[in-house]
Amino acid sequence: MNDESKFLYYAKGSAGELVTQLYIGIEIKFIDKQVGLQLISEAKEVAAMIAALIKLRKGCVKESAIEYHFEEPRT
Repeated sequence: MNDESKFLYYAKGSAGELVTQLYIGIEIKFIDKQVGLQLISEAKEVAAMIAALIKLRKGCVKESAIEYHFEEPRT
């Protein structure tokens, strides 16, 4: 596993930890419930983006090939 892969896995784990801390903050009334739920939603979205990037980097997701069509220049 290269350094970039490790970083992505750490980042995804950190996003998961953030979600846990936000739930705790809401439970102890340190964070407003609506604000906390919005932040949780955003943190989960970021985690999903990181997971997709991990899959892309591992080669599990193949992007469709782009075909380029060039016309000969007019002379």
